[in-house]
Amino acid sequence: MVSTSSKPAVAVIEPLLVNLETAAILCGHSRAAWYRRMSAGLVPAPVYMGRKPYWVREELVAWVRAGCPPRDKWEQMWKPSFVNQ
Repeated sequence: MVSTSSKPAVAVIEPLLVNLETAAILCGHSRAAWYRRMSAGLVPAPVYMGRKPYWVREELVAWVRAGCPPRDKWEQMWKPSFVNQ
């Protein structure tokens, strides 16, 4: 007997924050290259929880779409969607 009942769809929840390894992968870098770019001020500033850096996923996506500008230029450009203007 074959069951024809359909299962409910499972929602995929994307994280709001990503750790260093995930940020590097999302942006096409190795962990070591991401550290170098981080030290040189070439990636968006992380948010720290304790001693661990995390990045806002939405910001990384917007940063890549903007052409990956250096942090100082990016901070002038970035307007988070959750900030009313």
